[in-house]
Amino acid sequence: MDTADRIADVMRRPGAYEIRTLEQAIAFFGGFDAATGFDFLRGFREWLSRNGGDGPNLTWAYQVSRVVAGQVGPDVGEEARIAEFFRLVRTFLAAAE
Repeated sequence: MDTADRIADVMRRPGAYEIRTLEQAIAFFGGFDAATGFDFLRGFREWLSRNGGDGPNLTWAYQVSRVVAGQVGPDVGEEARIAEFFRLVRTFLAAAE
């Protein structure tokens, strides 16, 4: 499975990868980014700061949690928070192509 297929599979079936919370999704993608020599999410932190994040000097993981909370609100379940994170990653990857 290539990178794009693996990421699509993770987003389609997060439970199969033991992703049940936003924090677990962030950790998984952080690990995936590290495994690719930090190429997979290169520029994500800066992109987030331009698209609702708090600033380019903050980690992307922190910014994601803030952006997701702002988009879906505080009273939603983990599934909605994970889905919003995946939407952000998809949008970023599409813009980076």
